Amino acid sequence: MDTCKKEITFCAQGCGANVHYDCMKRWKEQKLANAEIVKCPLCRRIWPTEGGEQALQCADLDADAFRIYYDWLYHRTISLQEDEAPVDLTHRRTHGGKEFCGLLNAYLLGAQVQDKAFRTAILRAFLEVMKETNIYPGPYQINPVYRKTKPSSGIRKFLVEVHVSFAECGWIQEDRKRYPAVFLADLSIALLRTRNVAENTGPQIAKLKDRFCNHGDDIVEELRSDASDSDSD
Repeated sequence: MDTCKKEITFCAQGCGANVHYDCMKRWKEQKLANAEIVKCPLCRRIWPTEGGEQALQCADLDADAFRIYYDWLYHRTISLQEDEAPVDLTHRRTHGGKEFCGLLNAYLLGAQVQDKAFRTAILRAFLEVMKETNIYPGPYQINPVYRKTKPSSGIRKFLVEVHVSFAECGWIQEDRKRYPAVFLADLSIALLRTRNVAENTGPQIAKLKDRFCNHGDDIVEELRSDASDSDSD
């Protein structure tokens, strides 16, 4: 298959077969010319009529994402390129692994072709990579996802929950300006939902009083010296 082609069509019978529209058109013409029933090349079930056929224009089809999808369709495996293979960093937790770029692009392709099973397989691959390497997605991977998806997107929620479960303070401190502002808001909301607020607020009030109100003569300079919006400290 030529991954540079922009138009693909897929089987509506549920098998997930995904072929270029022109190839399928020639296949159908050949079968009809021989008075044969047109069947899906993969599942061998009857290919839908023109009225039921589904075609999709993929203006920004990613070749690597298509390769991952193609391998999964025909071999049920999620494979990464050699230069995307996970690096052994199990001795420490880090973020921003480049191997996630291919997986994220593949997930977005799965969303385009409405293949839920493929998207689920991609998420499983995500979890396996994180488990084996201690590497997690960072702002470089999260930014394009937030640009291309809706607020209700499952991949957004997944990336937020990954950070709720595994992120370290240093990640946000080092890269807070690189993360999408909407992602940081989503992360804040998700973290607040994990907090248990006690009905008796007395102990928490006392804790805050001890931390912020008992400094004696210790005066800290708090006001900016200029109108800069930069938070360098």
